[in-house]
Amino acid sequence: EILTEIPYGFLSFFSLYVFERRLKDGWKGRSAAAFLLVVTAAYLTRTIGITLCFAAIAHLLFNPGGDGADKKKAKRLFLISAASLMPFAVWSLRNTVLSSGVSTYTAIFFQADYYSEAAGVLTMSSVASRLIENLGLYIEAVPMVLAVYPKLKGMVPGLLLHLINWMFILTVLTGFFHELYSKKGVKDFYFLFYLSVLAVWQVDSLGNAVRYIVPLMPLFYYYLFVGISLAAGLIAGLARPEYRRRLKIYALLPCLLFPAVNLVEIRELFLPAAAGKRLSATFGLLRDGLIKKNEAPTPEDVAYGHFLKAKPCYAAYIAGAFYLKGILRQNDVVLARKPDMVSLVTGGNAVRFPFTADEGAMERFMEENGVTYILVDTCYEEARRFLAPFISKRRDKLRTLADDANGTVVLRYAGKR
Repeated sequence: EILTEIPYGFLSFFSLYVFERRLKDGWKGRSAAAFLLVVTAAYLTRTIGITLCFAAIAHLLFNPGGDGADKKKAKRLFLISAASLMPFAVWSLRNTVLSSGVSTYTAIFFQADYYSEAAGVLTMSSVASRLIENLGLYIEAVPMVLAVYPKLKGMVPGLLLHLINWMFILTVLTGFFHELYSKKGVKDFYFLFYLSVLAVWQVDSLGNAVRYIVPLMPLFYYYLFVGISLAAGLIAGLARPEYRRRLKIYALLPCLLFPAVNLVEIRELFLPAAAGKRLSATFGLLRDGLIKKNEAPTPEDVAYGHFLKAKPCYAAYIAGAFYLKGILRQNDVVLARKPDMVSLVTGGNAVRFPFTADEGAMERFMEENGVTYILVDTCYEEARRFLAPFISKRRDKLRTLADDANGTVVLRYAGKR
């Protein structure tokens, strides 16, 4: 499993680059197709990439001239941007049809609480509550994506750290609103729409909040530098003429600090021995993943060895999946918290259980999806919240096949079939 933030970051900024270049050089059939293909690849990598399409459309609406004074080209580009939404619509429909009753990303967006189906759909009050919760997490997360801030934690008093935190955020926002007002560029609308989606998207931890904003790191740096430049210009305008040039030079120092810290942080990547080892490992993974088909994955293939040792519950969960691998038949279906991992190990079918404590709803879901086995884990709270009530009420339909004595259990389900 590879986290998609980095490839998405590349594809999203490549989309912005293609858009800006084609807007400047003129749109022809091949150029238009390039933007369509790249932006489609971006939002099929991460769903939030759909904001790239809306950013392109918004840019055209606020800058109708497009390619100079030729409005026909702007209209053509608008149609191309709209056409880029079509693969997203088709993909969303495909996901809905094949979702097996489990919420898709699009459906999750409109749920009041992803971890409880009983909470119902999103309402104005739940949107307000989510905005407040998310705001607190992202205020803390934004400075953490900048190279210097994590180094300051533990080195400066908490009050000063909070002051630095807000200084970063206000400087970034100053730079952003200046760019949005003065240029109305596609990057500015993309930044606005991306953060607007994050504001109402469910985030359950600071770690996930940091992950979600990683693809925007280059723009955070850009707006930070713009904000610093604006502040320096304002101060220089108030200072005596002989000090203005010196103040502008001083404004460059914090901007140079960030790339300097980044270079220090990643210096080991450029050491010949370290670089050679990483390249060798990368090519090995590509060879094994693309050329060799691993018919018999091991626990280490599914999770790194050190992770298995650090989280015994996860090691037990993987062991349960390997147990199922030996008994599954072609039409069997496993109910589990992480069906992708179970399917990877077993090569069979697996579905995620619905997040509901309603035993009747759980049973209907299992009957509709032909569930024959249940893999219960102790790593995820959802198993305790939603599987445990069902298991306690339907003991007559369940038979224990494997039990690690710590709560990880493989059960055989005998439904109405």
